[in-house]
Amino acid sequence: MQVIGKAAFCEEMANVMGTSTAQAKAWYEAFVNTFTKVLKDGDKVQLVGFMTAEVKKKPARNGINPLTKQKIKIKASKVPTVKLSASFKALF
Repeated sequence: MQVIGKAAFCEEMANVMGTSTAQAKAWYEAFVNTFTKVLKDGDKVQLVGFMTAEVKKKPARNGINPLTKQKIKIKASKVPTVKLSASFKALF
């Protein structure tokens, strides 16, 4: 398995789009910035046929330190989640 980084991904996008790598990088940056802003604003991103992303709130809870076995309090947090669509999963 090969890991594709941002530069290689943008090059591949440029090839598919028939445009320059610089334009593909600009599109990539705009997409990531917009995606992040929408989630930070508390909204959900739904790309039909691909995925749905949202930020879920995890409540504060009690836990146990596995090394010392002492009880600890875990703070409430917000966690970004992504759920892939069934049609996208079916491609693999």
